[in-house]
Amino acid sequence: MVNFAIIDADSICYLGGKEDSLQQILEKVDYKIQEILDETKADYYVLLISKGKYFRHDISKSKDTPEGSYKSNRSYTAQQWVKTIKEYLIVKYKAVWYPKLEADDMAAWLMNKKEFDISNQPKLWGTINKILVAKDKDLLYSIPGKHLNFSKKLGPEEWGMEWIETSEEAASTFKATQLLMGDSSDGIEALKGIGPKKAEKILEFWTQDNIEGYILNRYIEYYKDSAKAIYEFQKNYRLLHMLTTDEDMLREVGYIPQLPEFQKVVKEEIITNNVNKIEF
Repeated sequence: MVNFAIIDADSICYLGGKEDSLQQILEKVDYKIQEILDETKADYYVLLISKGKYFRHDISKSKDTPEGSYKSNRSYTAQQWVKTIKEYLIVKYKAVWYPKLEADDMAAWLMNKKEFDISNQPKLWGTINKILVAKDKDLLYSIPGKHLNFSKKLGPEEWGMEWIETSEEAASTFKATQLLMGDSSDGIEALKGIGPKKAEKILEFWTQDNIEGYILNRYIEYYKDSAKAIYEFQKNYRLLHMLTTDEDMLREVGYIPQLPEFQKVVKEEIITNNVNKIEF
């Protein structure tokens, strides 16, 4: 069994606070990455980050928000070194990013890959165990499997890690709930007046077979205008849906990403620039 840690590293870039020096923050970054590699017992890893505007900004554009409303209500003022930390991750840990894509889309796509071509790497023949590592609930709860939340709040000032197991049914229900409620943290509005409890009640007796069609009917009931309902439904679906297939990638960004290099973990040592790497 070969463990591959697929790490959505965007949240790692926000470690530390206003009072921390850059050096203190980088030390926290190094510690967190080592902690993740230890917890997952990773043999190989890839760090994924986001840079620039994403395809979702284009989807959310309107006459009132020409730059796109996606994530426009987020405040990142607490951490001034985000761009510097991303470059640090690229240089030291060979972190990768892809135009127009968010790190969580790349993580979802890699997790959904059925096969990795490792025929030219005899030492890696055998079972590959892919481990999703993230903080974002949109990723942890929408992708089936056993995942590591690397930043779980345990108390008022206590943070740790938590393993989360998401079933196929739970992932489908989470996506359906988002289509009903939207995601306020990302500036995505869906059907006003529907919160977690109401969404749960709406979906309580519904099967997974045609859940999107059922929710579309809720949009039509809400908007009383089929054209408007279909437009809002498809827009929200595209904003909320993690890209998991090559078809998703072609539809939204117009290309299929190259598989990234996975870095080999040097066991029992602090990771340095001299890690070995494998390219698929």
